[in-house]
Amino acid sequence: MSLYSSFYSNLEDGPNNITGEDGVMGQLTPELELTTSDEELLKMAKQWKLNYAPYEKEIRTAQDENVDYWRGVHFEAESYSRYNKPIQENRIFADIETFLPIATRQRPEPLVSAEENSEEADQVAKMLLFQTDRQKLSLKGKKATRYWALYFIGCAKIGWSEVENDIKTTILKPTKLILDPHATVDEDGYSGSYVGERREATAAELEKQFPEKKKEIKERVGKKKGTKMRFTEWWTNDFVFWTLDDKLVLGKLRNPHWNYKTKKPRSILDDGDLTEDFQLKNHFKIPSMPYRFLTVFNIGDRPHDSANLIQQNIPTQDRLNERHQQIDKNVRGMNAGGMVSGEAFSQSEAQEAADAVERGDWVLVPPGVPLNEAFSRYTGVALPPDVFNNVLDMRGQMDNLFGIHGTTRGERSGPETLGGRMLLKNADADRITFISDYLEQFYDDIFNYWVQMMYVYYSDEHIATILGEGKNPEKIKISRAMLNDIPSLLVSVREGSMIPKDPMLKRNEAVQLYQLGALDPITLHERLDFPNPHESAKRLYLWQNAPQMLFPDTELPPPVEGQQGGAVGSENPAVAINNALSPNGAPQASPA
Repeated sequence: MSLYSSFYSNLEDGPNNITGEDGVMGQLTPELELTTSDEELLKMAKQWKLNYAPYEKEIRTAQDENVDYWRGVHFEAESYSRYNKPIQENRIFADIETFLPIATRQRPEPLVSAEENSEEADQVAKMLLFQTDRQKLSLKGKKATRYWALYFIGCAKIGWSEVENDIKTTILKPTKLILDPHATVDEDGYSGSYVGERREATAAELEKQFPEKKKEIKERVGKKKGTKMRFTEWWTNDFVFWTLDDKLVLGKLRNPHWNYKTKKPRSILDDGDLTEDFQLKNHFKIPSMPYRFLTVFNIGDRPHDSANLIQQNIPTQDRLNERHQQIDKNVRGMNAGGMVSGEAFSQSEAQEAADAVERGDWVLVPPGVPLNEAFSRYTGVALPPDVFNNVLDMRGQMDNLFGIHGTTRGERSGPETLGGRMLLKNADADRITFISDYLEQFYDDIFNYWVQMMYVYYSDEHIATILGEGKNPEKIKISRAMLNDIPSLLVSVREGSMIPKDPMLKRNEAVQLYQLGALDPITLHERLDFPNPHESAKRLYLWQNAPQMLFPDTELPPPVEGQQGGAVGSENPAVAINNALSPNGAPQASPA
């Protein structure tokens, strides 16, 4: 067990909660030793923090503003009380939480190819699919996308879990990162030379992970070993180290996620004599930091996005809140105004009369006082329609910026066809596809790092079970030895797999392809989400060709004249399916 794997394993329940099994970490193995002195590492870490500080202050202001607007905190807390809050409509939250499910609806589909050993490459693809489910990558991708929308960047960290004996992927909160402010994130990844990650652990946990620094840790907390301590984990492509309060290096080692050149025994019969150099394969050409980033609106001047959907909508959100307050003020003026005669009522009676009218109760007017002279109401001038139209325009402007107008809009005045609504939704989907392309690359980077981890850590055969053809269980086996037999692997995400797809549109498309003879019954039932497509296709075949075989224990009457394939009056079974899927039972237009 290496220093890194032991340390990461015991922190895997969360960035601030170190649990896992107890145990003293092992000594650094010779191939992972780092010769850089502690003094040099501390100088580098201090300089990296100084470089990031002014940049972080600027970006944190915008990040905090984004989070406040998303949560609905649009005004200073001191400006209102619990019972006197300003009128607001949190359109930003509604748009973000409508946009995210559309953009992240699809699950990433790994694609693996090799020049040779295609069967082994298929096994790797299935293992990636298994890891996608085991690590809940789809939900983690949604989390990373929400962080991107709020914090201008999303980040995934790939590591190794000694407890689970497998790969572990964590989505980090971007505010915990220390990045190179002069770096950028593009299709080629993060260009910075380092990444810092702020972490926390108790003094007792740090002593277990870094026993050689037990004395220095004790000097800082005394006997209070439950004290939380903040430290920083620093990564470059070549090495990783940990610092405490900029004065102590807790540990250091070369990048553990890499197969370095080492020695191997001359033969199995030798007593461990190491002679010739031996190099295990790697998926990457050079070592790489275990962080993978998601940015979209990046013009290459900083690691975070240069623009942001929430930031672009904040001015409109402010105007929308202001307009609602103006409307509310006008309504209050129209309903609350009135005059009470001083001759008919005393001051206290006038107040009681006004309160009664406000509640909708009766008011007793003194004898001899004309009703119209005792009490009268007045109303303000109604707001022009342009005010309310302006509210609708601002809502539409914000929806359009997020690309969800076709989803959130109400029905237009007059009849509207399903096709017209679908055209609007497809236009929005085309805009969201732009962001889906970056998500696709984000997953692509994660899959490639997973394969690198297999090259390094799958020394023993790893066995997993997935649902194969016909949703039947299928076992897959991956080992480092098997991976070393493959000349080269090309790992990616199936192109277009992250593009948002409307379920109803997919089903109608499948039915139309089946009608054209371009789709087999099994694939049709798969796209219609039947629980057992093979069994359904088999029954369809029997229904078309030998329906009596579906009822072996029942005596059936002879078929009706004109009956074909068990469906009276239907020349194609897809017609019945199409009618069932169509609104109001009307068949969908076919391209045939």
